[in-house]
Amino acid sequence: MKKRWIAIIGIALLVKLVYFGFAVILEKSGDTGADPLSFRAFTQIFEKNDSGWYLNIADSWYPKVTSRIELGYSHDADYRQSPWAFFPMYPLLLRTTHLSTGMSVHLAGFCWAIIFSLLSFLLFYQLCREFGIEEKESFYLTLVMIFFPFHYYFSVLYTEGIYFTFLALGFLSIKYNRYLLFSLIIMVLVMIRPNGIFMMVPLGLYFLENKGILEGYKLRREKIDRKSLYQSLSFLPGFLIFIAYCLYQKQMTNEYFAFSIAQAGWYRRFMFPLLAFFRQGNFATQFNSVYGIAMMIIAILAWKRFPLSLNLLIWISLIIPLCSGSVTSIQRFISVIFPLTIFFGSWMYKFRGRNWILAGLFGLQLFAFYFWLIQDPFSY
Repeated sequence: MKKRWIAIIGIALLVKLVYFGFAVILEKSGDTGADPLSFRAFTQIFEKNDSGWYLNIADSWYPKVTSRIELGYSHDADYRQSPWAFFPMYPLLLRTTHLSTGMSVHLAGFCWAIIFSLLSFLLFYQLCREFGIEEKESFYLTLVMIFFPFHYYFSVLYTEGIYFTFLALGFLSIKYNRYLLFSLIIMVLVMIRPNGIFMMVPLGLYFLENKGILEGYKLRREKIDRKSLYQSLSFLPGFLIFIAYCLYQKQMTNEYFAFSIAQAGWYRRFMFPLLAFFRQGNFATQFNSVYGIAMMIIAILAWKRFPLSLNLLIWISLIIPLCSGSVTSIQRFISVIFPLTIFFGSWMYKFRGRNWILAGLFGLQLFAFYFWLIQDPFSY
């Protein structure tokens, strides 16, 4: 297993060097505004789009807001955005690293991006093993995780890496019956992004499945005992810290759910999820709509492959972003739905030319990464 871990780390680091080489080639051809060859140029390619928000929050923290309109709004071409749309755990980590070590928030973000991307891939491999997938196939599935077209998000200054790390740790800590550790993990998870609070549902079901209380769709009440009830309290800190954050928002903005109100600055409105598709005629919206629908179809096909906990993880992760009335960033939200990667990768693994498929996936990833480098809306 150690050899597999070393191979995963080596391949993941090599991929980051390929990103840099790709960016340098584009810069020399005039396609991007990248800086000359330097270490700072290397770190800058991971700081595009919303990365600036996380870095600014880490540097200056959240502002005091005196009116609701300051949280954000949008109307046609007129809009206002605010830091309150972003959850605090990731920028807090960057800020704490900056203040405790003296390194810049940019360097802190770069270092943590590497750490969490490596942890994501290693933990994904471990999840595959714990779900009964043999070692060789688990390694292949991890390569799919690394090379999948939109999974460059795990390497940039976004929350995909840290979110998936703690989501995976949540499942593994339940699997290993480490409930004190789980209490700490769930507190971090719910503060990384709003989706974290909804992950309490699949994690709760996985807890029941791991205890034998839930078998398929059958609840076995005779399996419930005092020890299980006591261990279930490990979920409580996640709810408590979310409530504490709502109280903090109330103090700073006079709104308990400032993060939700601030989404209006990104043209997000609550609506029935299926209505989010094809709302605009631009390429990004059209592609993201097709991509989202395709993943829903795959989720339907995968239903019998996974237990209830993982099926609900898939559907909650798909539907919650769509309830905002936008398909922007749907690729990012899908990238952390690891059961879909397992399902898709297991299907690929059956083919004799599966390694060529991996090469094709990575080629598509570099194509998608180009839009990240030029900060095209397709990469939001």
